[in-house]
Amino acid sequence: MLLSEFRSTPGGYETTIDEDVAVLMQTLLGETILILDAPTQEPLLSALLSEDERDEPDDPTLKILLPSMSSDPEEASALRALTEDALRTLKTERLQIIGRKLAELATSESRTFTIEREDVWQWLSGLNDLRLVLAGRLEVSAPGDTEYWCERAAALLAHDSAKPRKISAEELVGLVFVLVSWWQDSLLQAVQEGDTASNL
Repeated sequence: MLLSEFRSTPGGYETTIDEDVAVLMQTLLGETILILDAPTQEPLLSALLSEDERDEPDDPTLKILLPSMSSDPEEASALRALTEDALRTLKTERLQIIGRKLAELATSESRTFTIEREDVWQWLSGLNDLRLVLAGRLEVSAPGDTEYWCERAAALLAHDSAKPRKISAEELVGLVFVLVSWWQDSLLQAVQEGDTASNL
């Protein structure tokens, strides 16, 4: 088992994750936080002191995480100058929440943990950002691309461990993409099911 489905509990949303997968996700979190490079100033102050316009970032990952907010180039540039630093900070904080929880597992004998209810939307947003980053690296742009990687991941997981083979870097990214996508969907379903049960 690499990951277990989330399930709604009185204390939040419970799941289990293998150590190797947790380490992979922590690495991805760290890389994404580094790319976001959140400003050290308070986001509002940074926005007030920033330039009137700001160009779209060259980094392809940042283009995914911080897409243009308008099809009009001048308007998009002005909006980016006003909001980009705050978005970098917000996305970084979400990823750090996930990272801290996964880091706690390193000192725990259990691989099971619970996401507190007040943190669940931070997790859903953070996992979505990770999914987008991985999709960008794999050039996933259509449902058929996702289905392809789901099939590849299933084949990798079903491979006979008695006949080990080397997994390519692209396959590893594809596997993590599928796992993160599935995990995010599982958490969303647990939230929806928990809300439904509480309203009965």
